[in-house]
Amino acid sequence: MRLVALMLMVQAAAVLAGEEAWRVFPSADNGNAKDFTPVFEKHFKLEAGVLRATCGLGEEFYKKQDANNIFAGPGVIWATNSAWPQDAEHFEAVFDYKWFQDEPMKNFGDFPDMHAGFRINRDGEGYDLSWGMLGQIRLSRRSREATYLVAQGTLGGMKGKWARVKIRAAGPILKAKIWDAVKPEPERWSAEGFDDWSPSKESTYKSGAVALGFYARKLFDTCVYEFKDAKIMPLSAAEVSAERFFDEKTAPAFVGYSPNSDTTPIKTVPPAVLFKDAQAPAGSMGDKNLKIEAGAEGLALTSSDGEPAYLWIKSEPKFRALSARMKSAAGARPLFAVKAKLAGGGEELASMDPMWREGIAALLWKDRAHTVSAYHWAWKPDVWHDFVVENAHWQKWQILEAGDEKNRAAFSAHLISAGPETYLGIGVAGKGAVSVQGLNSK
Repeated sequence: MRLVALMLMVQAAAVLAGEEAWRVFPSADNGNAKDFTPVFEKHFKLEAGVLRATCGLGEEFYKKQDANNIFAGPGVIWATNSAWPQDAEHFEAVFDYKWFQDEPMKNFGDFPDMHAGFRINRDGEGYDLSWGMLGQIRLSRRSREATYLVAQGTLGGMKGKWARVKIRAAGPILKAKIWDAVKPEPERWSAEGFDDWSPSKESTYKSGAVALGFYARKLFDTCVYEFKDAKIMPLSAAEVSAERFFDEKTAPAFVGYSPNSDTTPIKTVPPAVLFKDAQAPAGSMGDKNLKIEAGAEGLALTSSDGEPAYLWIKSEPKFRALSARMKSAAGARPLFAVKAKLAGGGEELASMDPMWREGIAALLWKDRAHTVSAYHWAWKPDVWHDFVVENAHWQKWQILEAGDEKNRAAFSAHLISAGPETYLGIGVAGKGAVSVQGLNSK
């Protein structure tokens, strides 16, 4: 296996010498461009082993678009190499990346969007590692219909400097690491997640092509991207089986406030004390395994079987912010969720679990087996915490120890589809009880 890996490394490095081996690869993100088809020669050029990429759509292109829309463009443009495996499943990919920006663009465009795709099928569906203009590192699952986050982290931009990027895919475990290429590799991964949607589309998301690219929009039209020294190394069966998900020593370190990012704390008023007895709020409904009692400090929620049990409170489909104050005792795990009933039937569920792993809080999607993001987080039993979710361009979720701004976990993700009915869920799992003091919506 190591010999195969070495051969692939040599092939991947050697093929950089021949531009004829490169081509544009289909993307599931077609953006909002009109009558536009990416061409390799228009956006990419090979110079001394460096793959240089430019958006360069030009004035004529934007005449066909909305002139006031800074996000006008085709979306992600990917390029792949014929020497790279088209069915990569378990592997590590490493490459160096650098970006520039031509003045006078100064606003927003000073940190473009790098993209690296893997396990991509012929329709452009697969996984996408992006490093965004506000420092967001995101591992996402892309399809023609939607994009869902699997994991995220943060790292400030390094304009004009080579950054080293590593992607590790071992079954449903996906990891990414980005660091200054002249410095030693850090132990900690920048983002890690777990995603096992693969049974839903047979081979989709299990294996596929690897590609490098960028986000082609008017916002970044003057940016130049460079890639070099790309290597793709298969993982052995032993390496895949030995992979640990969210090792305590290497789990993402970022927690809480990040200026100007999607995880900026939500500004909302603390929840008021609304629950005085065991009477559920009007319009709400409880899961079959949920038990509600009148506690000394508000509603006391318990689960009859230890599995997640929610009290669902109907909200407006396009709510702005919802919050609740909760406290756990005797080993209970507090949960906070949003559920949407879809117009075509069925429902989507996203939940926040502050005790998903020991010392780690996670934002989960659908059946709780799929992470969207996860951070180190110190949940304290018998202490009140505020849970907040805000619905904007991206949903923002946060857990905040009441009265302590420093003890915070903040998440951002586009999770719930628009539906005719939306519910907020405050819940409990495991043994013990969760006390609920209030709920606010605005």
